[in-house]
Amino acid sequence: MVVSSGIQSVSEHIENSYVIYDAQLKGQVSVQWFEPDYWQNRAEIQRVGTGRGEAWFIHCELGDFVLRHYRRGGLMARVTTDRYVWIGLHKTRAWREYQLLVKLQELGLPAPAPLAARVCRYGGFYTADLMTRRIADSQSLSTILSRQALDNRQWQQIGRCIRRFHNHDICHADLNAHNILLDQSGRVYLIDFDKSDVDQDSSWQSRTLQRLQRSLLKLQAQLPDFHYREADWQALMAGYDA
Repeated sequence: MVVSSGIQSVSEHIENSYVIYDAQLKGQVSVQWFEPDYWQNRAEIQRVGTGRGEAWFIHCELGDFVLRHYRRGGLMARVTTDRYVWIGLHKTRAWREYQLLVKLQELGLPAPAPLAARVCRYGGFYTADLMTRRIADSQSLSTILSRQALDNRQWQQIGRCIRRFHNHDICHADLNAHNILLDQSGRVYLIDFDKSDVDQDSSWQSRTLQRLQRSLLKLQAQLPDFHYREADWQALMAGYDA
């Protein structure tokens, strides 16, 4: 069933910055919103993660948000940590992820609601930032499994959640144990849709699942008390195939 997300977006061009945001915040969003220093005396702010996974949790009168600056990884990070080649605004990573998150909300899929995105152009390059609403009382699958095991029902729920996205041709570019969240009621969410897209060629679906399985096996090898076993994967796949 398709439901309305209620998100109407507004975009603005201010000097070298392009900003898109939920129209309900018109008159409040500024380019400074994407600078952690701006929030230091205006909100409760917490830095989480490191490197490419670094983000900021922001708690203010408007709600709870996650601010993420797009960062390079791999060999390219040796050349530039956060600049990307400009090939048009609508092809920038932040713009595409924001628009995809709007679509996910329209489809009623369990993913973060987009709040705003910023792209700063510097000649033939750009930097980018994304702000989303924080999913309340949630933890990543990797964090949970480092502390406790999940039962078969919970693994099946994870599999059913992934299947919902696949049924709508949503290809998550980096599905791993860090990008799956569970809240206190056990509801499952997918996060971090950078470089993700709608792709009707279903051949990618098995590769996405294999990527997640490799992520779990890697954490199992790294962490002696990581609560994952082969039977858990079978339960996940039972939910996915149900």
